[in-house]
Amino acid sequence: IIFYLGQYIMTKRLYDEKQQHIVYCSNDLLGDLFGVPSFSVKDHRKIHIMIYRNLVVVSQQESSDSGTSVSESRCQPEGDSEQKDPVQEPQEEKPSSDSVSRPSTSSRRRTISET
Repeated sequence: IIFYLGQYIMTKRLYDEKQQHIVYCSNDLLGDLFGVPSFSVKDHRKIHIMIYRNLVVVSQQESSDSGTSVSESRCQPEGDSEQKDPVQEPQEEKPSSDSVSRPSTSSRRRTISET
């Protein structure tokens, strides 16, 4: 997901020319998705939280369908997210749920964000 996010930012040239760690997304769908006008790629924790809020769980049965009528449920952090590492939260939940492997989820999200 991080790789595709970086590619998207680079392709659309959403970064500041002088301070390339700053991403301006107020006039882009990325800003709508993350709910921020800009962010710094140096703030890894914030980026992971923004991504995690937009992850969608897809059951294996739904992933075998054509994908046109997939029911989605947003992932929500459990408890106080300040004490947990956001990078670990999705990884901890994946083995215990019936979700699809990470590449299928990331490619599905990429497809939605590109439309």
